[in-house]
Amino acid sequence: MLADEVHKQLAKIAPIDGVSIGNREDRTTWSLSFKDTATDTQKAEAMRALLAFDPAIAGEEKTDLPWVVYGQEAFAVSVVDDPICNHNGVIGEADLPYTVPVGYDLCITSYGVEAYDVVGTVVLVPWLGMGPPTNAKCLHSCGCGSGSNEVKGFNPILPTGTILHARLMSGEAPRQVCGWYIRGYLKAK
Repeated sequence: MLADEVHKQLAKIAPIDGVSIGNREDRTTWSLSFKDTATDTQKAEAMRALLAFDPAIAGEEKTDLPWVVYGQEAFAVSVVDDPICNHNGVIGEADLPYTVPVGYDLCITSYGVEAYDVVGTVVLVPWLGMGPPTNAKCLHSCGCGSGSNEVKGFNPILPTGTILHARLMSGEAPRQVCGWYIRGYLKAK
């Protein structure tokens, strides 16, 4: 039962008495009741995890799952936050912003950007949390002129509830078109 799975996962984060599930597909109808011993920090973390809980994977045997966001962008402005992601039937496709679901860590294995026959540079910057993006929230950037570039070897692990965004920047907008991706896997906890 979904409420039992939610309770089991969130009790690892905060002392809770119970879980109420309204509409399975609408997490805004879900609620938690906390024990008196729950701190404000624990309550906030549990609520963030509740909003990140994915009912589609509740009760499944936890295994590592492929994960990817990718797309193409024709710049109409010089900065695009959370560009529209492609969906072509690739296993693990997701959208931005992306919230890491309960029971998993998101392990990013690589990200990159490509642009050809362009003037200037196109940059992909993954960033975390709530906006606006600041240097403190940004992961290592990846940029290219005419060609492609990829970040490998820097493998951040994002815990349950972390919100991932992407920012594309071009100094020569609106003439740039680029492809971009961020890939990794959801690691079962």
